[in-house]
Amino acid sequence: VGGVWDDHDYGGNDMGANMPNKKERQTIYRDFLSLDHPTANRDGMYHRIDFENGKIRFLVLDTRWHREDHCIPSFAHAIPKGNAVACLTRWLTSGLLLHRYSYLWNKKDCGTAKLLGEDQWTWLEKELSLSSESDSESFEEEESSLEPPELFIILSSIQVWSTNPVMESWGQFPQEQERLYNLL
Repeated sequence: VGGVWDDHDYGGNDMGANMPNKKERQTIYRDFLSLDHPTANRDGMYHRIDFENGKIRFLVLDTRWHREDHCIPSFAHAIPKGNAVACLTRWLTSGLLLHRYSYLWNKKDCGTAKLLGEDQWTWLEKELSLSSESDSESFEEEESSLEPPELFIILSSIQVWSTNPVMESWGQFPQEQERLYNLL
């Protein structure tokens, strides 16, 4: 079994870095799925899984642990029936172009909101560099093969290319989305 958590596995609708007791939640998630892999030593659940003797490499991203607040706010975790409210809020905010005025409710520039965190970015860049060396910082499940992978598959628990503001996606983190595009 492999995979990574999304918001409801993590503990709350659309939650990110502000989720309380993250380390304990990580331990429970790993124990429940009987996962014995590198995430025990990391802030987050990102990891890689190699198949076919390393010819195919899945890079599994954690879009929860370091994720800052959305530019288009979601209050879903704080109210009953929050999913519907979150969708409606994002739809209205985007449809009325209110996200341009996000500085009124956010004290930061939403275009620079973080999604992955620098440690995960460094790991992803290293994995994609096609390095065949294995080191103690990788903490990966299987030893690296002698040859670089023939195929990389990147898994994200939220949509990468979506332009639909109603759904949680990388599009709500434009600087992070651009960084991923440039890396690929």
